[in-house]
Amino acid sequence: MIAKIPKHWLNNSQIPEIVNAIQPEIDNIQNIIEDFWAQIFIDTATWSLPYWERDYGLTANANDTIENRRSAVKAQMRGAKTVTLSVLQSIVDAWGGNTEVIDTGHEIHLIYHEPNGVPNNLTAMLKNLRAMTPAHLPITSERVYQHPTSKLCIAAVPTFSARILINPKPKEEKQIG
Repeated sequence: MIAKIPKHWLNNSQIPEIVNAIQPEIDNIQNIIEDFWAQIFIDTATWSLPYWERDYGLTANANDTIENRRSAVKAQMRGAKTVTLSVLQSIVDAWGGNTEVIDTGHEIHLIYHEPNGVPNNLTAMLKNLRAMTPAHLPITSERVYQHPTSKLCIAAVPTFSARILINPKPKEEKQIG
């Protein structure tokens, strides 16, 4: 603050003392303004999360992590539109991971690409996705792991069986399990 005071005022010995006395309060006010500004955006919100959750019709879960609560709000924000495949993909993307959404016409199919494919809070993501998708469409999923140095690709589906696929396009699938 001293730098903003006219130079001829600095000749007065009381001015620096006054500035030094009020500087902590000015710093405190600046911190309060910055914290308040952070609450306006969901990516930086902390103590305002209950308000965000209330505004988007979510039940606040104080035991959940801040990141998961932010993801739930972001997914709800993105889902407040006509439900299309791109809207569903953006809802899934809000939870992180590397997940692909496919509309087969009779179901919504999720493919989690390993090693980082599974979203942070899978249960909450599926609950949010279920709330956004039409009730007549089931949601199915599979986990796909492709070895980093070979063309071997393993997919695990909910029936606890596995398919071995050779990339890029398999000519046949072999069911194991």
